[in-house]
Amino acid sequence: MSPGPGRAPPDSSDDVGPLTDSDPVGESPPAQLLSTPQRQLPIAIVAGLFDASTLRQLGEVLFPVVIVGVTAGGRLSFVLLPFAILLTIALVALRWWRTTFWVQDDELILQSGILSRTRLQLPLDRIQQISTEQGIVQQLFDVRKVAVETAGSTGAEFTLTAVSNAVVAELRQLVVGADRQVPPEPSMIDIAPGLQPPTGPPVATGAPVGLPAGGAQRKGEIVLNHSLPDLVRVGLVRPGGQLLSAIVALLGLGLGSTIDRFVESRLTSVLAQITFGGGALAFATVALIGGAVIRDYDLTVWRSEQGLRLTAGLVTKREQFARTERVQLVRSRANPLERMLSRTTVVLPQASASAGGDNANGVSTKNVLIPSTPDELVPQLTQLFVTHAPADLTQGISERARRRWSLFGGIWPGVFFGAYAAVVVIFDGPRRLAVVALCFAAVAVAVGFTFASASQRRWKWELGEELLSIRHGVVFDQRTDVEIRKIQSVGVERGWWQRRHGLASISCNTAGGSVNIPHLDLAVAEGLRDHVLATVEQSPGPWM
Repeated sequence: MSPGPGRAPPDSSDDVGPLTDSDPVGESPPAQLLSTPQRQLPIAIVAGLFDASTLRQLGEVLFPVVIVGVTAGGRLSFVLLPFAILLTIALVALRWWRTTFWVQDDELILQSGILSRTRLQLPLDRIQQISTEQGIVQQLFDVRKVAVETAGSTGAEFTLTAVSNAVVAELRQLVVGADRQVPPEPSMIDIAPGLQPPTGPPVATGAPVGLPAGGAQRKGEIVLNHSLPDLVRVGLVRPGGQLLSAIVALLGLGLGSTIDRFVESRLTSVLAQITFGGGALAFATVALIGGAVIRDYDLTVWRSEQGLRLTAGLVTKREQFARTERVQLVRSRANPLERMLSRTTVVLPQASASAGGDNANGVSTKNVLIPSTPDELVPQLTQLFVTHAPADLTQGISERARRRWSLFGGIWPGVFFGAYAAVVVIFDGPRRLAVVALCFAAVAVAVGFTFASASQRRWKWELGEELLSIRHGVVFDQRTDVEIRKIQSVGVERGWWQRRHGLASISCNTAGGSVNIPHLDLAVAEGLRDHVLATVEQSPGPWM
């Protein structure tokens, strides 16, 4: 590293935020703690024993030990079991001793491996995100677990189990300093010139605060803080939670119905079903709320010049940072319960090699998710990452999309149930079964046509000079905003049905996900593609 004035690490464990306007732009801050190779703190040995990978490896070692001990009458296990545990502890300690990391020539270097040595070199300006967590062990010793991610990795490039807060702060300063060699555009920062920083107490619990303009303090300004009632709402409206509660309630009703075999009173049987079903539903609801409280306890979103910082967690404290230039697009979605409560879930996908590989909740590991965001705060969060987002979208898709969706979503199921009813009548089957099949056919046609019509009306999009926005969804209201300069490729797709009706679907792909618009007129789709490609070619700003 070139010599220069040092930057003293912060004294507070909370002072690990991004740089402020007073920090120099155009040069990376010099490393102090990270200038020489160093190991993790010794407490990493203890924390490593409770790590998921270590516990899995310990289980793999203990399983054959237990099998051998059982087959040998249990005597051998008294010798092999302590030996296996001591061997695991020794391997964790040796792995800690053989792992070193430091910063040299604007690269973060990690050397690890017990027998086979591995050297990993990451340029500071290619580091996508530095996430931190504090489990029970880390909280007891005031250290942090750090995960370093890049745009080319499917997960974390590497994880450090226990490092000091000063090391985390310096690493973040180095990464942000390297990224600030290209100054951000003013329009990406000054997003709300009419709003003033909050005065008095930091924030009322559960209340949103307007995003302040201008430079932020090192710790940033609080944008959102979830109180306990907010977390209750998060648990109740979490995607999939309602389905889980319904399934558990049905299982409870099924359990209550088994009492029919043991009681003669009809009233007692009905009361048992209501009791078991209601109890199962209450248990599932409490479990959902408890999970939200444990995961998102004291969820706080901080706004700074570089983006947003999110901290949350009761048992395991986590910290995520969404940097303005690294966020590829902004997604917002709301299910029916969220719409009733005027709340929206905001997802900020960042550049990732696994943008299409989301988890079961539809959220990639590199996405920053802000649950239960007040509706009035969503436009301000959106404008922090995409400028000039329109409030209303006016362009729609072709009306012929309604016919296609009605055909495959309603008419074909109706034909299937109708044919089944005809087969039942022809072969003298039960008349009741034929009537039920005809009822299903009528319902399928009606629901399919209604849903197709509503979907076609709800599909809206808008193309500006620098922004593409879409909105769709009947049950789940979903919106996506993306700056055109961050689009990597554009594809126009035409299936056999679309070729026959002169339609096409367009797909705009970014490093954090894709934006798809179905069933546009061919001329409109080609014009949209040409505009996007021309804007990307002429855009002087970086995509990340």
